[in-house]
Amino acid sequence: MGNSRIIGIDVFRLIAAFSIIFVHVGTYSSLPLIVGVELRLLARWAVPFFFIVSGYFAAPYVVSKHERLTDISARMLAVFFVANIIFLPLRVHQEGVGSTLHKVLSLNLIFGGLAGHLWFISSFSIAMLVFYMLRSYDAHKMTKILVALSLIVLVFVAYH
Repeated sequence: MGNSRIIGIDVFRLIAAFSIIFVHVGTYSSLPLIVGVELRLLARWAVPFFFIVSGYFAAPYVVSKHERLTDISARMLAVFFVANIIFLPLRVHQEGVGSTLHKVLSLNLIFGGLAGHLWFISSFSIAMLVFYMLRSYDAHKMTKILVALSLIVLVFVAYH
């Protein structure tokens, strides 16, 4: 890919970033309930878009240079760690020391971070590590099965 930018993707990334902010800002109570709900639902395309774009840019490493996947994961987990350190005082202030300590010592920390909004970073990092392991062991068929199972769970479980 090199250092060339893909302007179309960059524009959609900017729009997606604003969409995520739009979803998290509020419920838009000054609007009729159905309008506020529908506007928030319309903005939910952004997170899947970021997963797709991240996968698109990580694909060359998955296919040919899978050793770099551990570097990508390590950098993203470092960001995850620093973000959690930044959120730590806020979490202690809002929830107390006991609740924060419980969250830090549980698996919930990995799945969402202290603020709950950091799940994308850990999810993508874990996915890169899974792809690294699958590529390291030449488990191409296993990858297809995992993708199929993920889609089945997404369609039949996650949305019901």
